[in-house]
Amino acid sequence: MVNLPTLPRGEGTYDVKNGRIRFRKKIKVNGISKSISVTGSSVKEVNRLMNEREKELADAAVKESPKPELPKLPKGMGHYNYKNDKIRYRKRVTFGDVIKDLSATGNTIQEVNALMSQKEKEFFQQAKLRDIQSTTSTLEQKMAEWIKLYKSEEVNSKSYERIESTFLNHIKGTELGRMPESKVKSDLIQMHLKGRRNIKTGEPLSYSSQKKLYELLSQYFKYRYSREPYLNPMITVSKPRKSDEELSEELIVWDDGEMIALTKIALDPYIPGKSGFRHGLAIAFLMWSFMRVGELLALKWKDIDFDNKTVDINKQLSRVRDRETENEYKSIVKSAKYKSSRKFTLPDMAYDCILAYKKTKGDVSPDDYVVDNGDGKPIAMNTITNSYKAMIKAANLPIEKHVTVHGLRHSGISYFLRHGIPVEVVSKMAGHKSIQITLDTYYSVLESQKNSAIEEFNKKNTLRFK
Repeated sequence: MVNLPTLPRGEGTYDVKNGRIRFRKKIKVNGISKSISVTGSSVKEVNRLMNEREKELADAAVKESPKPELPKLPKGMGHYNYKNDKIRYRKRVTFGDVIKDLSATGNTIQEVNALMSQKEKEFFQQAKLRDIQSTTSTLEQKMAEWIKLYKSEEVNSKSYERIESTFLNHIKGTELGRMPESKVKSDLIQMHLKGRRNIKTGEPLSYSSQKKLYELLSQYFKYRYSREPYLNPMITVSKPRKSDEELSEELIVWDDGEMIALTKIALDPYIPGKSGFRHGLAIAFLMWSFMRVGELLALKWKDIDFDNKTVDINKQLSRVRDRETENEYKSIVKSAKYKSSRKFTLPDMAYDCILAYKKTKGDVSPDDYVVDNGDGKPIAMNTITNSYKAMIKAANLPIEKHVTVHGLRHSGISYFLRHGIPVEVVSKMAGHKSIQITLDTYYSVLESQKNSAIEEFNKKNTLRFK
């Protein structure tokens, strides 16, 4: 039998239960008496377990006990409250037109007061420094630094050129651009967006140009106020929208007959110096597949599956300024954007053109570019442009219509929409970022198609009410 020590009155008792030592004790928790019991293989073990159990109950009692009431502060000085068993001090501070909510958490009023004082000091130091910097630096200076330091690393060469062009044409040298950055507010940005005009024609900016300017300013101010988003003036600036006139404005495209005439010219056998066009079939393929010119020029033979009549568009060729020489341009091939990459079944017209074009090329390597000069390398964009202009003349199409090479893409998309291909399907084949882009761009075509469908229905419908 185990000899167990006897404890003083009120300290509990030891006994043996089921061959193990048991330690029983009564304690008070928040004024309530509780019996607790632990068992172990030795007196030392049960003492340790009892101490742990008492600490657990004591900690729980502290959490359950009512918290002391926190003092109320004068209006404008903030307020205290409890959060996760700690005291939190919240306060709103201002410097000029800058407003910020501060918060400090600690175990005592004295601790949170000290923390809040430190945070207030840091806020005012930063606000004063920012105010000094902003009043001495203009928006155009700060944006020029940002474009050079950050955007040149984040985006591809073509996108960088577009950003730089938008900045130079619509920020630098303008009234908004020359303003101290700290003075640039939402209403001034809104007025700038609505008041900008095309530097060449003097006409109000197109929706596309307004959108580019809006996106550039949004990106800059998002970066500028990344730590204080509530200060971003772009939050309340309205995003540009197409006017009713722009929505209803018809795209300049070839109609069905003109597209067929252009294709027939492309099908003429190419005899150097005598007839046909070397890249005529590729241009017709561009129209019927309605891909972008850069996508066609970056296309390789391995991207076309002639057995399954599919094309995999995953790259594009761009012509960009050579940053080393500045005065020269160079062509680069890059991966297409995620939403632009796509694989789809070729319409018969497109398939027939590209198959006929391949036959004119003789033996080709899967890694050769589809449109080349015989060396497997991509040709320059102006080669396509010049050939296309000559084809327009040969087909006796109206030059004054001014359908550009990119207009071939619009022509192809419009053709399939006119002939009843669902807009969702066309949008995916075109590589549009969203179906809304297709709906906005081809609004006039879709409206005409809708009206034609109603007229056709009315012709067949015999149900009338008089």
